[in-house]
Amino acid sequence: MKLSVIIPTFNRADKLIRTLDALQHQTFNDFEMVVVVDGSTDNTLSLLDKVRPDFGSITVVPLPNSGRAIARNRGAAAASGDLLIFIDDDICLQTDAVERHRNLHLDQPGKIIFGHLELTSTPGSKDDFLTYRRTVEASWGKHQQSEISLQQFAFTSANLSMSKSIFNALQGFDPTLRDSEDFDFGIRALLLGIPIHYEKAIKGYHDDIVDLPHYVARHREYYSSKVTLLQKHPNYRTLLPEQFQWMRHRTGDGWKKLLFGEPDKWVTIFSSKLFLLFPTSLRARLYSTFVYTQSVLRHRP
Repeated sequence: MKLSVIIPTFNRADKLIRTLDALQHQTFNDFEMVVVVDGSTDNTLSLLDKVRPDFGSITVVPLPNSGRAIARNRGAAAASGDLLIFIDDDICLQTDAVERHRNLHLDQPGKIIFGHLELTSTPGSKDDFLTYRRTVEASWGKHQQSEISLQQFAFTSANLSMSKSIFNALQGFDPTLRDSEDFDFGIRALLLGIPIHYEKAIKGYHDDIVDLPHYVARHREYYSSKVTLLQKHPNYRTLLPEQFQWMRHRTGDGWKKLLFGEPDKWVTIFSSKLFLLFPTSLRARLYSTFVYTQSVLRHRP
């Protein structure tokens, strides 16, 4: 079984180098790397030319900025492996991750497998919002079922593997989607009867340390993309009602919008020393309500 690790990247040269370095230290290292440079305007291409001799087998695929779906599809087309492993350019795989992906496919052929993600550690950090994020994101993995279904749905392409034949059978990621393309990919796989397995032991560390305003902006993009996705696939809301509960109006939405009507002031409050005097549970609830108000309530159709 020949392996190809595919990495789409856009203007993240500094993070990409760390991603490649983590791949270089894998316990199983007989694989090719395919880096798809998706219209980057930073120094990604020149940096890849400089480090390529040190990183072994790297195929670089440059293309005009087209989005993650097209970038991954181009990477898969350029890959020579029977097994495709997709990771994002801000993911550092644990040293045994590639080997675990490979062994699971040898043991359980015919499945799509995605692994666990954790935020990159920041020793000594006292960032309260980052601590909140770690707690929230850690709770997601605790309750995740290993066998994915439409009723218990989860999916990510940031630490993902499948045979090239399965990828081709699904015709890759939908090139018309600029976001939620992995969400759509997972649904289409299940509808075709292709099993999806979540493996917590396959770990990747996400270099995604952002402040509250950037976190909110990303959530707005996430919910906006779900609205766009439903315009193309309205049946998804019926197929996965749990995934679209956020679209239903809830008691208290009105006062939440009123309370957090001036987001800039709240960002200032969240960064104040006085805020840190609040109990941890209250701070977490305020963070959650603020993000919900500034993302879901702004993009609910």
